[in-house]
Amino acid sequence: MRSHTVDLVLSDMRMPFMDGYEFLSQVKADYPSIIRVILSGYSDEKTIFKAILHNIAQLYLFKPWNNDELLRSIEQLLDTADLLSSKDLLILFNNLESLPALPSCHQEILEMIERDEDIQVIADAIEKDPCISSRLLHVANSAFYGLHTGSVKQATLSIGLPNIRSLICSTSMLNTSEFNEEDRIWVERLWKHSLLTSKLLHFIYDELLKKQMPEAAYSAGILHNIGLFLLLHNYFEPFLKLMDQTQKSPKCFLQREREEFNVTHQEVGAYLARWWGLPFPLVEVALYHHRPLDQNIINTELVACVNIAQHYAWLLMKEPILIEFSPELFDHVGIKIEEFEAAIKNNTWI
Repeated sequence: MRSHTVDLVLSDMRMPFMDGYEFLSQVKADYPSIIRVILSGYSDEKTIFKAILHNIAQLYLFKPWNNDELLRSIEQLLDTADLLSSKDLLILFNNLESLPALPSCHQEILEMIERDEDIQVIADAIEKDPCISSRLLHVANSAFYGLHTGSVKQATLSIGLPNIRSLICSTSMLNTSEFNEEDRIWVERLWKHSLLTSKLLHFIYDELLKKQMPEAAYSAGILHNIGLFLLLHNYFEPFLKLMDQTQKSPKCFLQREREEFNVTHQEVGAYLARWWGLPFPLVEVALYHHRPLDQNIINTELVACVNIAQHYAWLLMKEPILIEFSPELFDHVGIKIEEFEAAIKNNTWI
């Protein structure tokens, strides 16, 4: 790798001297842009899921593998990487006046989570940061969780470390002190939508699909629109103008975005998620949540469920729908639309 350009590494898990997890961790540290894939047996399942959660690998395939499936998955990963390397996207990020970076204290907390530190140690670190702890308690005591607690530890336990990771990453986007009171309402509205999307997403998995949501994707609902936050953060007035124009005419919001910025908030969000080192399922959700049937998607069920959740979140908030929704997604994930709509009517969401 020091002497050759490498796009993708496919590694076994069990190897002498250095196992696949250690090897890909080193690749991530030294060459973070290289795509990393695990090929292994079911006996390494726990380690594999840890690798996905901490973005050591973007994808895993169990032995024995199907050659066609393997080649197709590699093609999908490379096509997604190409999308996130577009000239227009790189130009936009290079021209941003403010690119949210994680402060060192926030990075330390993320490293504690990655090392699986004791929950009390992590909670103590969060408590020392007023920005994160206040946001955490705000979420915990909101209608979405309803904990009614002032304990950072209890809030951390209830929300879960994967969601804490997303809260830390998104906090830099949600510094509403930079906006005046009228503009701040828009940012908080998006934040409310992200929380409601997250709640609906978990409801779909728990109550309708009857399965556990992938741990690496726990924060998909919260972070799916992270690109919107970044564009609002840097282009507030033109972005609000786009929203207003879309409400007044049928022209697609995504089309207007591309005309204005040469990219969409999906690409911006995915680029940022990858730059932050978030798990690959979250990168896919950010990139494809308005194109849930794109042939390059690997986590197809997850992206489709996020699309459903974000659409109904806007409906429940009684907000205008700016992007077309495809009801056939319910058939795609194996849920009856009538069953879903009846179920959400029987819950208090807001």
